[in-house]
Amino acid sequence: FTHEGEISISSSVKENNYVEISISDTGIGIDGDKNRIFNLFEQGDGSITREYGGTGLGLAITKKLIELHGGMIHVESSIQKGTTISFTLMACDSNIIPMDKILSKLDTQVVVNNSTLRDKIINSESANEAHLMNKFPTFNEEDTKVILAIDDEPVNLQVIINSLSIEGYTVVTALNGKEAIEYVYADNQVDLILLDVMLPKMSGYEVCGEIRKKYSQYELPIIMLTAKNKIEDIVTGLQAGANDYLAKPVNSDELLIRVNNLVSMKDSLELQHKMSILKNELNIANEIQQSILPDEIPQLSNCNIAVTYIPLFEVGGDFYTFDIHEEFYLSILLADASGHGIPAAMMCTMFEVAYRYNKNYFQDPNTMFNNINKIISSYDTIHFLTASYCVIDFHNKECVYTNAGNRPLLHWNNEDKTLSSISIYGSPIGLFDESTFNVQRFSLSDGDKIICYTDGIVESRMDNNKMIGDERLYQFIKKNIKYSAHDLSELIIEYVSKISNRQPGESFKDDATLIVIDITF
Repeated sequence: FTHEGEISISSSVKENNYVEISISDTGIGIDGDKNRIFNLFEQGDGSITREYGGTGLGLAITKKLIELHGGMIHVESSIQKGTTISFTLMACDSNIIPMDKILSKLDTQVVVNNSTLRDKIINSESANEAHLMNKFPTFNEEDTKVILAIDDEPVNLQVIINSLSIEGYTVVTALNGKEAIEYVYADNQVDLILLDVMLPKMSGYEVCGEIRKKYSQYELPIIMLTAKNKIEDIVTGLQAGANDYLAKPVNSDELLIRVNNLVSMKDSLELQHKMSILKNELNIANEIQQSILPDEIPQLSNCNIAVTYIPLFEVGGDFYTFDIHEEFYLSILLADASGHGIPAAMMCTMFEVAYRYNKNYFQDPNTMFNNINKIISSYDTIHFLTASYCVIDFHNKECVYTNAGNRPLLHWNNEDKTLSSISIYGSPIGLFDESTFNVQRFSLSDGDKIICYTDGIVESRMDNNKMIGDERLYQFIKKNIKYSAHDLSELIIEYVSKISNRQPGESFKDDATLIVIDITF
């Protein structure tokens, strides 16, 4: 980090056959605790807008390698005066390479005039092959999808190119925010942006905010890629206008899925504007919704799961997912977004992103829902979600349950032969900035059932225009509790369809999701 002056490498022989090698510069120096630069992910300038790139791993790895060879490393530095880093290594056998030749090879000096050594290195590599041979190309094929990747590390950009090019995407690269903003504002084709948070001079959050002045989240999706993955970082990124947030190191398969989903959403929304008819909007919403629903239901030895999902005229406002944690836990998340169409589908998508980053709190659902609520409520939107979450602990044979304004959970206790409606209500997700969510635990035994459902099941209306209601559903389930999860699920849908005069192939009056679980310890 030396703009001008000199960088010197020197060496000397120490006692016990050790060689000390020192690298000194007349550069910017290090402020504060100097030894922190040897910690993982630490740098002299740790801000997200630092001038120099890197991840803060080099010196940490160097220190470990030196110590494994029996040496030591230390730093001396003064702000704006320079830095010296010295390390020791045991000398090799002098019969193989004479010591004087080792030291004469090391002692050298580089004079730096009006440009950084880093700039010289970059220039000597032809500016990273014009940003890895993807520096702002032109496109002729209408079907070509263009991804703009913004990162100050050429290796990270090459990884992205390798992951996405093989899938038919064209990747354009930029090393800093200013370059990227100029490219986007010049109305070049960009279908999605992959944006690093920690960039020189201008942070990824600032870049995202500038791009959002020209393009909405629907017009130009942005995925932030960064090692900063705390809840406050996610909130900041989403508030800046990002659609999604992936933590480094990024799994290439997950990156591809996220890119595919958001590019498909963008294409669908563009199609909606072109067609300007309701049917296309409904189909778009369904595609978005289907992309976040689980592809398959977990197959476990301790339970059988039956799921029925019936969207309202191909519009998805319901969302559900399952997760297996540490072999002994199964979590079930069920949510219902307010409204319909694309706003409801997008709300479900944002909810799924927030849940994905908080699902490790499966044993503390109150904290999980609080974190998700902070993210969702940060959006400037009139929409919200009701949600319920239960975790089945197969080891301790119990269920942990919380609710955010959703329908009650039903529990069939096979030992007592009782059907209980567990009604604990919290505020819907995203309705208030601060909310508290109650948690209830109850024991499970062999032959028990757990039943979760959304409004669409009980709000269908009968001939007298009255809703079916929870109590009528409750009595029907109690009467048919002997049937398996799959059969009971079919019977419930048939019963609700019959008394609401729903014809085959028709939807209910609202999105309807029904989950029935047989416990078989």
